[in-house]
Amino acid sequence: MAKEMNNRKEQTKYREGNHSRNEGNSGAWKFLWSLNTKHKLKHFIWKCLRGILPVNEVLKRRTGKGDSRCVCCGENTETLEHMLFLCRHAELIWKAAPVRWDGLLDFRHNFWLWWNSLMEAKERLEGRDHIVLTINILWQVWKSRNSIQFNREGRCPGETVNKALLEWLEYKNVGSEENSNRKVGGHKAMKGGSWSLPPKGYIIMNTDASLNIQKQRVGRGIVARKDDGGLIGAWADSDDKLGEPAVEEALAIRQALNIAKQKGWRKVLIQSDCKGIIDKINARKAENPNIGVILFDILKLNKVFTECSFSFIKREGNFVAHHLAKFAINLINDFEWQQSFPEWLTSLARNDVGASAPAL
Repeated sequence: MAKEMNNRKEQTKYREGNHSRNEGNSGAWKFLWSLNTKHKLKHFIWKCLRGILPVNEVLKRRTGKGDSRCVCCGENTETLEHMLFLCRHAELIWKAAPVRWDGLLDFRHNFWLWWNSLMEAKERLEGRDHIVLTINILWQVWKSRNSIQFNREGRCPGETVNKALLEWLEYKNVGSEENSNRKVGGHKAMKGGSWSLPPKGYIIMNTDASLNIQKQRVGRGIVARKDDGGLIGAWADSDDKLGEPAVEEALAIRQALNIAKQKGWRKVLIQSDCKGIIDKINARKAENPNIGVILFDILKLNKVFTECSFSFIKREGNFVAHHLAKFAINLINDFEWQQSFPEWLTSLARNDVGASAPAL
């Protein structure tokens, strides 16, 4: 008992000394407040850095009440670092995450040191984006822990990571303080190969495939709209098998047709920004044997509909599907929206031409 109390005192002394010693490090605070993320997430990290996030160890130490054990594993004391990094619950989430900070493993026992090491990534290409995504993951680890502690409800690690990805993308695209109040245009007809309203009675489906050679993954995005431009469906999925770009684009079109068939839609207009594939479909040509089988399936599915046509659209008019395809590369599970849509997706669909998609 005496040994445990001494260890606890030393831990408390270390934490307090660490924080007081670094209070003057204004660089850490300036960097935190400069990040493009929600204020509540900045405040969350601020609490972590100050060692005042109400994990069980902090509550027990400050009030003398409650159990300091981690409710997720039921074994170790729930310190901040245990909850965010070392608990099996947290480890599984980080294993499923699309960002890796293997160089920070030695700092997981001290959040302040871990954060200061993480800041070094700001100089990398897309470093700030990856740091903000990491903050979203930390936040979701905390929320998942709270769900277990207070509601006895857990969720799979992949779902937790996907939730972090969704909220990160939502804020990045439409949730910043500068853009959240900006008015966006309605559905307007667009020229020069851009998106436009389909003929009356048609369902328009935009498709795209995005390849990541480094990760050896492909993401596919499909968006379906009514003839008034309103969203009626969106699909994002990924695959670890990476084929030729033309093959992946053709697969996305075939997938869109299968969805339309399952929905019972009779008049369909398929749009893709891959002109080569659209030309081959309309000419019923497939010199590439890898595309031949897929093209045959597309032409066979074409006969299911009362009317079905294929047209080329420039990238700026196919932005929503392209954005979903890039987003899908990092997904753990496939996503499908049909009745309700996240704000970032509806906002992108309302814009005539979307802003550049974030690199994931």
